[in-house]
Amino acid sequence: VHATGEVRAQRRALLVQAYHLALHDHFQEARDLLHLTNLEQRAQESLVDIQILYNRVLAQMGLCAFRLGKIQEAHSCLMDVCMHGKSRELLAQGLSFGKFQEKTQEQERDERLRQLPYHMHINLEVLDSA
Repeated sequence: VHATGEVRAQRRALLVQAYHLALHDHFQEARDLLHLTNLEQRAQESLVDIQILYNRVLAQMGLCAFRLGKIQEAHSCLMDVCMHGKSRELLAQGLSFGKFQEKTQEQERDERLRQLPYHMHINLEVLDSA
């Protein structure tokens, strides 16, 4: 992936690697990977699917830090995802239903296509409790 030079694929590969590290309780390595490659800044400038993956990495890193007893790090990771009560939308696990938001059918269709299958969901109750 890195040899192809495609920036989007490289960012996605780095995020997936960080997710894998966090999933297997390697918090320090996952955090270092995000910081050393400047993925926080790059993810915010990327397309929506990369932003969703970045949010999922943050959530998994927060859970990893919580499992390891690193409460401050868990709080800092989960704060961005859980802060505004939109974790379902940020993790692509549900649609946003705003009272004053009107979406076109195309926007709603795009949002539905971005949703992840149920078996890939991160338990939101566990996120809130951590």
